[in-house]
Amino acid sequence: MKKNRFEDLEKWQDARILAKEIYLLIKPEQFLSIAKGSFGGIHSQICRAFDYGYISQEDQDDLLDKAILLSKKIFGFISYLNKTHIQIQRSITLNVESSTLNQSP
Repeated sequence: MKKNRFEDLEKWQDARILAKEIYLLIKPEQFLSIAKGSFGGIHSQICRAFDYGYISQEDQDDLLDKAILLSKKIFGFISYLNKTHIQIQRSITLNVESSTLNQSP
């Protein structure tokens, strides 16, 4: 069967599948970045709740400690995902380079 378009090439189709898998790995990281960014808003809400007398100093301290701990956990997970993503990219690059070198002209 003659292949007239690059989209018909099996290697191109395989690359699309791999790209989709990588995208699915990256997508949660974007969500976590937004969640970490929301910490500033949560911190502000807790402080305002205290300022307006809705919560006690003890409640404010407790809530801020919990929010800071969660923020640190999210940041740690984002760092892990970034490191894993970099390792995946390096592996892909090495595999592509290796397969390119092993192909005959």
